[in-house]
Amino acid sequence: TLGSVTRDFLVKEKHYPPAITVAGCALRHDYGGDGQLLPRKRHGRVVVNLWTFERSVEMLDFLYSCKNLLENYRVMISTHPNHPIEKLKPHLGFEDTGVFEFSDLSLKENLAKSDAVIYSGTTVCLDALACGVPVINVEFDDFISPDPLFDFHDFKWTVNDEDGVMAAISGIHALNDELVFGLN
Repeated sequence: TLGSVTRDFLVKEKHYPPAITVAGCALRHDYGGDGQLLPRKRHGRVVVNLWTFERSVEMLDFLYSCKNLLENYRVMISTHPNHPIEKLKPHLGFEDTGVFEFSDLSLKENLAKSDAVIYSGTTVCLDALACGVPVINVEFDDFISPDPLFDFHDFKWTVNDEDGVMAAISGIHALNDELVFGLN
């Protein structure tokens, strides 16, 4: 599992065998930041971080269905290193005609240039929050939520349809930095 909270949930709520359910972590090659808050952006740029092969295809198909709503935003896709876009393209439910831009920047560089991070399941959400970048979790119809922040709600929006994506982005842009970060 991704940490003790997830392990405890699986054991207590879903009755997984405690002896074989252990807490682990996601291995990272590039940490998002050094714990410093990044300046908030309102430049119309969101970064989408992809995760497993199947979820990557699902996320891209979902975001393609939102393309008209997101036309005023620069949508940067950061694929998982094991699943580059070339591997994903044959499985997409649409033909990529340049709707999205694909980022080859490091995680830290992507976070520094983002208004928000859109994710589903990836631990990049933890890196984003550590840097003060708001996160939007796209929930799909999973038996158990793969969201590492499944029981966390601060500075996080959860969506499951097109309208939710735009409402989340609007909510993020409306945030008052002084109230969020205690700035004067």
